[in-house]
Amino acid sequence: MKLSVIIATFNRRDLLAQTLPRLLKQNYPSDQYEILMVVDGSTDGSAQFLKSIAHPGNLRVIEQPNRGQAAAINEGLRQSTGEIVLFLDDDILCEPNLVAEHANAERTERACLAFGPVLVSPGGRDLLATRWAQTFCDDFFATKVHEAPETGWYGCMASANSSMPRCVALSIGGLNDTFTRGNDVEFGFRLLRDGYSFHYLPNALTHQVFTKTRTDIIDDAEGEGRAEIRLGRLFPALRSTSRFALLSVKPWWKRLIARAIATAPLSFLPLLSLFTALFHTIGLGSLALRLLLVQQNIAAYRSAVREAGSWSALQREYGARLPILMYHNIGPLREGFDEFLNIHTEMFEQHLRWLSRNHYTPIHLSEWIAWMREGTPLPPKPVLLTFDDAYRDTANFGFPLLKKFGFKGTLFVVTNHIGGTNKWDLHLNVSEQPLMSAEEIRTWSVRGIEIGSHSLSHPDLRTCSDDEIQFEMDESRQSLEKVACKPVLCFAYPYGYFDHRAPAIARSTYDAALTCDLGINCLATDPMRLKRIIVIPRYTLGQMFWATKYGFNPWLTLRIQAGIRLKPLILRVFPFLRRNNTTPR
Repeated sequence: MKLSVIIATFNRRDLLAQTLPRLLKQNYPSDQYEILMVVDGSTDGSAQFLKSIAHPGNLRVIEQPNRGQAAAINEGLRQSTGEIVLFLDDDILCEPNLVAEHANAERTERACLAFGPVLVSPGGRDLLATRWAQTFCDDFFATKVHEAPETGWYGCMASANSSMPRCVALSIGGLNDTFTRGNDVEFGFRLLRDGYSFHYLPNALTHQVFTKTRTDIIDDAEGEGRAEIRLGRLFPALRSTSRFALLSVKPWWKRLIARAIATAPLSFLPLLSLFTALFHTIGLGSLALRLLLVQQNIAAYRSAVREAGSWSALQREYGARLPILMYHNIGPLREGFDEFLNIHTEMFEQHLRWLSRNHYTPIHLSEWIAWMREGTPLPPKPVLLTFDDAYRDTANFGFPLLKKFGFKGTLFVVTNHIGGTNKWDLHLNVSEQPLMSAEEIRTWSVRGIEIGSHSLSHPDLRTCSDDEIQFEMDESRQSLEKVACKPVLCFAYPYGYFDHRAPAIARSTYDAALTCDLGINCLATDPMRLKRIIVIPRYTLGQMFWATKYGFNPWLTLRIQAGIRLKPLILRVFPFLRRNNTTPR
């Protein structure tokens, strides 16, 4: 037998009368495919109806007590005999070529999984609910699938039109029947994790007869909220794709509203349902659809809070926010050095004391990556202190203060200049300053300073070829690992300059890479584009508040914008000032 079609059904006798005949009339030899209908405890006569249908001998009816869709699919999987198994739902309308498309799909080694589009048929019991389904399904298969076909099946949250070798499905244990929602995503992610890849069959077209109502959609959203929490705990890397990963991106007032609604003793859903029905009735369909999406999110958030245990627990799993402060040299300002890059020891100590008083806990970048990938717990208010270029004064004045406060830091080293000076700054008329020696780097690595790469020679990566970027990243990491005697997992882009190539190349070498872009990092932040806030001289404690809370320095931003926008105007009005003007670095 070439292929087995597996369909689980529960109390959908009338719908089966519409969908099953099309599956029995495929343009593929009937002796080469079988249809396994698993009746999951139906009480509407589905089993009797299925047994009465005339067929060419390839329809098998399996009955079991009601144990859920996943358990029914697993039973069908166990009793199937085909080399390939094709999963369908009982509300799917097939084209005549569907079985042939899946049976003849190219399958090579671990690229052996295939899926086709599931579009939504017009009509339905609830027109607004059908429109919602069309927005979700049709848009997905029109756009996202083509952007990432190899992960499309896992991301589409629908097992209704996918096929794979039976031995593969059995080897990973089938679907997890402890999930009432999300078991298809859990199954797909296990396959993806084990190295299997998905490919899209655009001609394996199906349509779903959407019979759910708005109430059903809200009920499903509650189950999906619980499932997302469970999935995130089973596969922490999945959390970055969850709706809850956006918690920490939202403005503070939106987070406050979300918390109030998600934890309120009474639900707002019944009231919103009335407005949704009203808007739909009077012809405001777009507004009604948006309100339905709001209801769906509210239901998911409320059930997620219950599954997580509390709003705070949900925040710990999904909503951590990481400000990254970027320092350069810590110590006295040396003659000829760039004042913009130098923080006096006294001010640095004030910053550390402020962080301590406000209950921030400095972490290593590796701890943030471990939280993103594995869900390893973080302190309530993490912060990352980074030091670029490895100036010797930072080792002499800055790091002892870190140890005094019991803090950690991350040092980014330009490896070709270890023990030398900052020669890359000479063209900017900045005097040479001594850099840390290999022994100093090794000593502070042992004492809790995380070591990262700042390239071999501190070039502008935008002007480098792909091979040069790869060489700068690979060689600097290897050199630093010999110096620090530890793995080097992170990279900081020199000058903060990079184009689309550098993050892609860094991803093959490092776990994380830091930019000079402003902002706060969260679960949804690309680890190859982590944001940092540069700390400049006369950085007040008020500015520290803005930097750690919101990820930017309003005073510095205003200064820069004033320089960009007002300076040309002033020079036009007072041209005699031009001769005294010097171009800042």
